[in-house]
Amino acid sequence: MPAKKARHQPPIKVLLLIDRLGAGGKERQLIELLKGLERRREVECRLAVLANQQTQLLHSHFPDLHKLDTPIYYLDRRSAKDISAFGRLYRLCRDFQPDILHSWELMCSVYALPLAKLLGIRFINHTIQNAPARIGFLSRVWLRSRLTFPFSDVVLANSRAGLKAYRAPARKSAYIHNGFDLERIQQLQDPQTLRRELGITTSRVVGMVGKFISKKDYPTFIRAGILLLQQYNDLTLIAVGDGPRLAECRKMIPPAQRECFKFTGNRQEVESIVNLFDVGVLATFTEGISNSIMEYMALGKPVVATAGGGTGEIVLDGQTGFLVKASDPAALAAKIGYLLDHPGKSQAMGQAGRERLIGEFNLQAMTHKFTELYQQLAGSKPS
Repeated sequence: MPAKKARHQPPIKVLLLIDRLGAGGKERQLIELLKGLERRREVECRLAVLANQQTQLLHSHFPDLHKLDTPIYYLDRRSAKDISAFGRLYRLCRDFQPDILHSWELMCSVYALPLAKLLGIRFINHTIQNAPARIGFLSRVWLRSRLTFPFSDVVLANSRAGLKAYRAPARKSAYIHNGFDLERIQQLQDPQTLRRELGITTSRVVGMVGKFISKKDYPTFIRAGILLLQQYNDLTLIAVGDGPRLAECRKMIPPAQRECFKFTGNRQEVESIVNLFDVGVLATFTEGISNSIMEYMALGKPVVATAGGGTGEIVLDGQTGFLVKASDPAALAAKIGYLLDHPGKSQAMGQAGRERLIGEFNLQAMTHKFTELYQQLAGSKPS
């Protein structure tokens, strides 16, 4: 009797939603996930972007976005009160018929949840991307989150700390740590050429990657840098990123030390710049699983970061780097100085961090966990 052929399971259809694809960590992880899912057969994806296409092209900083095979749809939302995007999203859902709506932002959840309920589509509320130490009960983020959580099938975060900070309902909560695609560091720019381009003449380089926004504590990084420059005359401090607080942060630097600080703005070759670092720094007020820290670790750099949030889930204090108290420039400078003074220890921590990232925070592991979540959810009834 001939053997029965295995039944071919159709792929799970997932529609992912995001407000825009800017230069942030959330956008980076979405693109990484789509890259990973395109290498698998279990899931068929579409991406919907609330912003209009012209605005999106002006603000896109990820070359990988244009290499994706995943179809991208722009819902052309003109303002916060523009409800026409709701109709476009409805038509997209009607045509694609997704099994799952996966929202990456709070406003996307506000738009998509009514449709998910109306059309009987399972809904992943993936708006928890950080882990604030405190969230005001009257804050808009808190109130909107609490309004959307009860109607979601899954409330998803990128860290355990994020779920705790937002008090997500335990019975429907899950976390999936961010993952790093090691292919991103396979073709780095020549270090000497890049050093000349950036005007780096010192042998030591300490850097921080992140937006100049209120959630990132660049003032503490700069104050720590000023302290370090009193001890080291062969040191350059690099800040990679842009944002509304850049100008005020520049003004903090004394004229005599301005040449020692380099502000690169947004750069596509972030990994090549990180490759120049001796120490990677992240001073912050709220963090989930930081993409910047993963970049440091992938390139074998020891990390000095603010304790709290999800950072302790990726950085092992004293093993892959150091965790310091928030808003403490002296403590930050002391740990950076220790690593500069102990290159052997610094190298060992950097290597330990790289091994940890490869083992636990790689793109394949993240993609596998998302695929499992989609499979579990597709086999359940919508809430």
